[in-house]
Amino acid sequence: MITIERTMNRRSLLEVETLPVMLFEGERFAHKFIITPDTEGGFSGYSVTGRMMLSDGKNVAVEGWIDADGKACAVLTPACYAVPGRYQWSLFAVSDVETICVYSCRGIISPTLGRKGAAAEPTEPIVEAYTDPAIAELREQIAALQEAVAAIQHSPFRAGDVDGTAVLGDENCVANAAYSMALGQDCWATAQGTLAVGSEAEANSSNSVAFGLDTEANGPQCAAFGKGTIATKRSSLVIGEYNVEDTTNPTYKTGYLMIAGNGTVLNGTVNRSNAMTLGWTGTMTLSGGLILGHGTAHQATLSPVDLQKLLAQLT
Repeated sequence: MITIERTMNRRSLLEVETLPVMLFEGERFAHKFIITPDTEGGFSGYSVTGRMMLSDGKNVAVEGWIDADGKACAVLTPACYAVPGRYQWSLFAVSDVETICVYSCRGIISPTLGRKGAAAEPTEPIVEAYTDPAIAELREQIAALQEAVAAIQHSPFRAGDVDGTAVLGDENCVANAAYSMALGQDCWATAQGTLAVGSEAEANSSNSVAFGLDTEANGPQCAAFGKGTIATKRSSLVIGEYNVEDTTNPTYKTGYLMIAGNGTVLNGTVNRSNAMTLGWTGTMTLSGGLILGHGTAHQATLSPVDLQKLLAQLT
């Protein structure tokens, strides 16, 4: 069995590796993948699943595991070697709140040559001892595939990947999870069902969206709009500029449901602040006053001091 070891890095997943190991039709449990996480704590609390997209369009599911060191592991099953031709293999870490693509590669499954087992170690070239004409053809196909992948990755327009991902933007845009999309400049959609639009927008948790400049959507089903905004709370909405991040537990209904940021940047230093917050309990907090009946003859402006006096009278 050949073991392929890699270290996960969300930003480096921009490139789908062309695997330097040959796969042969009819092999059985010949390749094991071990992915080391790029964050402390590993993949503890996650489960592992893989998907092999074969040349006939069918997907083969593979169940993996987390080892004692917190690494994501999986072994290709016989069904993964059933159809000769091109393939794409993706490995995912899954939790209750997100699905992360931790590794993705492409290659070619060669028609059976009467040989079992893997062809070469990942760090070794294909040895010249294999003189079958099919090997030479495979080399040409792999070289052509590598050129095609490189061209796609540096194209200003990319769409319709095999996992349902789409990228429309510069070469730094990333959409590396199922059904994710990145549009613009240096945008990252790194979890299932995410959308990142603008410049340096990041949607990093399942079904989240980030729009604008330097925005981050880090909680499941959350949305960040504007400039420098950060949405972390589950199902929350953040608008405006440079809000104070909600650091309460992102998976439970505590903290804020909605935040309007009014922070600033002065001499390169970000000063985060909130103009308004709306909590899950229904409590709204305003940093300024309140205007009632704006534009009418009965318009009234209440400052924070006025509001405190009014509340004191009501209670």
